[in-house]
Amino acid sequence: IVDEAHNSRTELAFDMLARFRPSGVMELTATPDLERTPSNVLHSVSAAELKAEEMIKLPVVLQTEPNWQQCLADAIGRRDALQQLADEERRAGAAYLRPLVLIQSEPRRSGIETLDFERVRQELIANHAIPANQIVVATGDEKGLEQIDADYPLGIADPACPVKFVITQKALAEGWDCPFAYILVSMASLSSASLRWRST
Repeated sequence: IVDEAHNSRTELAFDMLARFRPSGVMELTATPDLERTPSNVLHSVSAAELKAEEMIKLPVVLQTEPNWQQCLADAIGRRDALQQLADEERRAGAAYLRPLVLIQSEPRRSGIETLDFERVRQELIANHAIPANQIVVATGDEKGLEQIDADYPLGIADPACPVKFVITQKALAEGWDCPFAYILVSMASLSSASLRWRST
């Protein structure tokens, strides 16, 4: 069984699997490769089916906002509203919860202005008065979450940790289990001939 199989479709990965001489290989993925090395999809499960089986526990709300600055403002407002609910529940005896905003920034490109992590961080600080210590960057080069783990006994879940915003590119696409409810914001532009949007 190969989990997150869409990440294991390189020639090297196939060679490694062939050396095991398996009778069969079962791939688990939410995003099967349908073009380069197509997966033989035997069974597909819809989000509605997962929800019906109670495998998706929390509500998923998708909104689109073409203006990236408004998109960030909406995410901040939603985080603040979730924090108020968490504080009310804490007063009633619930466990500590600090909602996080997980922001996917665009990669830097030479000669092209992008919504990279530095531009997003500056927008949060300059135009939304977010203190710098509440923002951590986790990209291939920036290891902010590792520093949080080193600085706080419970990492980002530690009540003493001030972080409320995590900016990444692809570093958290999978493999990071966020300990708190969060808002996912994508700064990446999704384009077609008639559509361009960003989501919170």
